[in-house]
Amino acid sequence: MVKPRVILMVSGVLVLIGIGITAYQSQTMDNLPGKEKNYPESAAILDILVSTVLAVGLGGLALGMIYFIKSRANTG
Repeated sequence: MVKPRVILMVSGVLVLIGIGITAYQSQTMDNLPGKEKNYPESAAILDILVSTVLAVGLGGLALGMIYFIKSRANTG
């Protein structure tokens, strides 16, 4: 079985990656010329990717916390 610390670390990294991609995307969208700001197709694909990464990361954090709490209760 995977240790809770591993789940928490991997999920935390996924959340940080998702936040970083979101920040990068908002900066690049602000720097586009006026006529190209109508949300290009690549931005929509990036939105789906970021949403997936954040959902998996946050779900993993919740799951890791549950496993961590249960493992602490079993040892105590």
